[in-house]
Amino acid sequence: MSVCADVSGRVISIEPEPENLRLLKKNIDTNNAHNITVIASGVGASEGSAELALNDQWNPGMHSLRKDLNPTNTVKIKISTLDSLLKDFPGEIDLLKMDIEGFEVDALMGASETLARTKNVMIEFTPKFIRACGRDPEQLLSIFETYNFLPYLINDGKLEMCTSKFLIDIDQKLAHKENPQVDIFYIRS
Repeated sequence: MSVCADVSGRVISIEPEPENLRLLKKNIDTNNAHNITVIASGVGASEGSAELALNDQWNPGMHSLRKDLNPTNTVKIKISTLDSLLKDFPGEIDLLKMDIEGFEVDALMGASETLARTKNVMIEFTPKFIRACGRDPEQLLSIFETYNFLPYLINDGKLEMCTSKFLIDIDQKLAHKENPQVDIFYIRS
């Protein structure tokens, strides 16, 4: 997960995969970006470790903990909760961006303190991937409702207010697509 900020903002970037981590650090050094802290970890509901399936073929940013993959290449990664990773960074969080290939429910289950101090969340909603991680897409929507976030669909660069029911209906409309996802921007009400 990474977000953009001007030089007065702080960015915390969490990346578990060693090669992407190396490239991230190189990019930070090349651009002399002093406001970015990099944490080498995956995120989940509890502390531990997991085998990350590497997508070597066409998208090195699409590594995943999904259970439906039969990877030829994996790497063991550390898993921490967002709450434990961000505890040393107090204060309000303007934006939390998540793109973790279906493992979002688990990440959010370990983020109660983080969500309580977050104003906005940008997330890929890919029900097919969430199911492949052993979770129900409605769990993700329920977590955001618990913390009083309102969902907005990101469509052609614009925010369109929607409901959780609308997102469940989208799930069924997208089911036949190879990459059935939508981007959602959650705003705390």
